[in-house]
Order: sequence, then structure tokens, then C-alpha cells
Amino acid sequence: MSEIFQCQICSKAFRSKSSISKHERQLHPNNRIVPHGFLLGIASQEDFEKYRSAFIFKLKKTLSFDIKKTGQKTIFIETFPERLFVNFFCEEQTFRYKSYSKMYSCTFSGWDGCKKIGEILDKTDWYNRRHPDPNLLTTSYVLMQEQEIKYEVVFGWKLKNYIDTDETLHVGNLSFKYQ
Repeated sequence: MSEIFQCQICSKAFRSKSSISKHERQLHPNNRIVPHGFLLGIASQEDFEKYRSAFIFKLKKTLSFDIKKTGQKTIFIETFPERLFVNFFCEEQTFRYKSYSKMYSCTFSGWDGCKKIGEILDKTDWYNRRHPDPNLLTTSYVLMQEQEIKYEVVFGWKLKNYIDTDETLHVGNLSFKYQ
């Protein structure tokens, strides 16, 4: 008996993973509906603070002062709660949910995006890091806008399965892609 894949947005049934994936890309490319959102609940203030601090700490550790290490980078935080990602970003216009692949994304660009992330994280200087040597006036930062050119940053969340011989662990991973 073959497995049936059902679209969680419109309830249409499909016989293969590729057909439901194609369906979502074509008919629901900008989906913001999280069908199971009511089950996720609201994240606690303690969770917000803990994961926000972890994100900012990890980001600032990756901001390099070496000119040779510029370009696109991605950081990951494993075991990031789905409810927290949804609570952080669900009100944003660029929030997207792909129900078949259980993936979320939210994109920000330019100085407006930089300010919005600062509001979400409740930290206006989230995007920069000063050199630890006070004699050096160097600052490293996430590139959001350079003159008229706007750059995008993308927050993503994906369910990841770790499989052992007789056990499967399901955890959410946060990713952040930036320049």
C-alpha cells in the first residue's frame, strides 16, 4: 500500500513526496498559515531571553575582523523550539511556512529590516561587534545595506531527525544566513 501525502493547507492528497512538494511551490509559495499553530502555544519570557541571548552570542562570535573572511555566512542553533520561531516571526510580512517539509523562513533586508530585527530581539546593536582591544576602533557587522544596495538576511527553522538504531530524535534547528 502506498503512502498518501496530504497538503495541510488545502487538504488535497498526493501519492508522492515530489508531487506534494511541487504543489506547495506552485499553489502555496507564500503561505503564512501554520495549521498546527494553536498547538504550539506562547513561548515564555524566559525562553525568549535564553534563545535571544544564545543567538546574539553566537552571531557576534562569527563576526570577524579579518577582511578575508567576508561574504555569506550561516550560523545554526540546534534544539531551537518551533513555538519560539513562530512567536518571533509570524507577524512579519516575509514569514513563510512550508507545511510538507516543516520549514519556516523569514527574510529581512536593508536598514528597515535591521531595525525590525532589533525590535524583535529587543537589542538595537544586535548586528555589530566592537573589537575587544579598546585601542582599535574596529567594528564588525552584519551587512544589511551599503549605500543604495540592500542585502537580505534569512532566518530559517527546520525539523531535523536524528536516527539511532532504535530511536529517533526530532529537534528544530534555527539557521541565520547573512553577509
